[in-house]
Amino acid sequence: MPMKLKIKTLFSLVLLCAYSLQAQIVEKIIYVADTGNDSNTGTAQAPFKTFVRAQQAARILTRKNNSVTVMVKGGTYYLSSPLKFTPEDGGSLNTPVVYKTYPNENVVISGGVKLNTKWETYFGNIKVADIGKGYNFDMLFLNDDKLLTLARYPNYDADKIPLQGCANISSRIAGWQDPAGGFIRAMHVTGWGGESYKIIGKTGDKLQLQWVGDNNRGSIANLNRQVAENIFEELDAPGEWFYDKNTGKLYLYPLVGTDLDKASFTGAISEELIKIEGTPKHNVSYISFSGFTFTHTHRTLFTKPYEGLSQGDWAVARAGTVFMSNSDHIDVKDCNFVNIGGNGIFISGRNHHNTISGCDFVHLGATAIAVVGLPSSTWYYCTWSNNKQLPGNLTNEGPASEDYPRNITIRNCYMFDNGMFEKQTAAVLISMSQEVTVSHCTAHYGPRSGINIEDGTFGGHTIEYNTIFDEVRETSDHGPFNSWGRDRWWGRSKGEDSRRYALLDAVKPNTIRNNLFYNPPGHASYGIDLDDGSTNYIIYNNLLVNCGFKSQLGFNHMITNNIIVNALATFHQWVLPDMQKTVAHNIFVNKTPYYCRTRDFMPNTGLIDSNVFWNHGDPVILQIDAGKGSGGKISASPTWEKYKLDQHSITADPLFLNESTGQYIVNAGSPALKLGFKNIPMNEFGKPGYPVPFGFELTKSDLPVGRFAQYQLNTNKQKPKNDEKVDLGPLDVP
Repeated sequence: MPMKLKIKTLFSLVLLCAYSLQAQIVEKIIYVADTGNDSNTGTAQAPFKTFVRAQQAARILTRKNNSVTVMVKGGTYYLSSPLKFTPEDGGSLNTPVVYKTYPNENVVISGGVKLNTKWETYFGNIKVADIGKGYNFDMLFLNDDKLLTLARYPNYDADKIPLQGCANISSRIAGWQDPAGGFIRAMHVTGWGGESYKIIGKTGDKLQLQWVGDNNRGSIANLNRQVAENIFEELDAPGEWFYDKNTGKLYLYPLVGTDLDKASFTGAISEELIKIEGTPKHNVSYISFSGFTFTHTHRTLFTKPYEGLSQGDWAVARAGTVFMSNSDHIDVKDCNFVNIGGNGIFISGRNHHNTISGCDFVHLGATAIAVVGLPSSTWYYCTWSNNKQLPGNLTNEGPASEDYPRNITIRNCYMFDNGMFEKQTAAVLISMSQEVTVSHCTAHYGPRSGINIEDGTFGGHTIEYNTIFDEVRETSDHGPFNSWGRDRWWGRSKGEDSRRYALLDAVKPNTIRNNLFYNPPGHASYGIDLDDGSTNYIIYNNLLVNCGFKSQLGFNHMITNNIIVNALATFHQWVLPDMQKTVAHNIFVNKTPYYCRTRDFMPNTGLIDSNVFWNHGDPVILQIDAGKGSGGKISASPTWEKYKLDQHSITADPLFLNESTGQYIVNAGSPALKLGFKNIPMNEFGKPGYPVPFGFELTKSDLPVGRFAQYQLNTNKQKPKNDEKVDLGPLDVP
């Protein structure tokens, strides 16, 4: 047979096999309704009642080469333990498994339990109900969505920062008869996140405490910034409650206007709702969850072990409302995570090609989305206890194993009010991962960073088209974007070897582009904080308003074509050879565009040039080496003269289109264009239709206020129009 005919015949056989396989694939639909029965057949006319029964039926169908869709009718489904998915629950590219809600119906998956409350007067304004023993909840909801306050000192005040009110609690301890079972939440002494403790008992007027380990910088609490919770004697304000596990009695100081005869109460008992866990050899694959609302999960702050992440500042509990491990092609889309006690989604260890899209994360105790590998994925896992030891192997590059997430996509998500209880948290946390993309997301109102890259391992991340604003509300020395790179080189190698060692872990560059970073006026934090060791960053086309950037000790920082308004750039510890840093073609609108915390730069440290400075006609002052320049000219500091920095930079009006509405487009004829600056699109930031910072064509009434502001769920998940706004109540903008 001629060769061409053989090839043609083979190709025809391949097509025939593919067609035959496709013809054999049948989509099966399983129906679930809260009015159903698990003894039913799972049809539309006879639906199952529970997810567990639907899952059992789906497993059988997937073994027969069927694609499976589980359709869930509207209602609230209570889970006392998480729904677990293993490799046998997964699908394939051609036969995926889909869990989705009926169109235009609201399906709530709750980790709570409805409490049977018959209220009586206990004393004064305090009511009591005997709900029975055996419950374990530390979040209580009124009518499903109003989070009440665990009895505390000082009393909760949404307008106070940090911790919604804090104090030195030492004077209160003598009045607590039996505080065992209570909690202390405090701030780190330097503002680097939180410090939390379980109360084991007391001796005299001193508490016996057990630190939970929620800060990777050690247990160093600020004694003047504490709150004590779950203390019966502190039940003294409307909205507070206390559950006595020994007697089974629930005590409540009702909110004004609460009709206790009609009100319902839900206690959060489950820490996780969905667990997707494969094995090292077999992944859970091709499952999607669409349209669900997840809510009422128990706090993990005092129940799960904490793990410090390398030499970053963060410690995490490896748990989430949706938890993934050893999985691929898992999609969570158009879901709501509301009133969550811990993390929203946690992607742990070996995972690839998972996507979170179109989801809203509102009122979370910890981080919205955490993408965190295992220490076994690194060649040398650096911790604060071994940070001065030279690793035995400094030559192996990149990941040491498959135990890390890669090719993870987070897009079109909204994150508001994360870190209600844990203060070392973010909207998105990335650690020991590769090629994570965060795109078209809006994140605001958090205690620490909006997006945090914890370490240099292994890079390749893309942060693009996001709106990150009003972050770092309760902590310090941080930014809406923050990173570290305290990997095997940091603190161990010096001189010419440092660069080579740093790039063994940070093997791919991280790109930060086309984002809006915003701080309220007077709020001091960096917009982009490249902190200790951060290496391999390409940063361009970002708009930073009331926040600048910091370039700390690290390598390969290319910072070009950004606009920095009412803030400055900080250069710190540019003291190693061949750091290869570039700061060029940027526009700085501020009295002081630079602050240099280094007395001198090493040769070939970097290029700083072709920038535009503007102070609305007033002098521009550069704080370099403690020297100052004025008169609208570039400062002639010794460092700048020695290394010929900003030789072509100018002080001039960049000619913005309209600063007052956030339209930082430069007009034709702008001197910035002549120096190589290119305009940045101003209409592509964030999730379309969701809040933007005050001053960006939005009024104060369009933004949320307070920790438990009314949040109107987009339960139907219809794509918002570009001109739609989400009404979340008024905002007290400073």
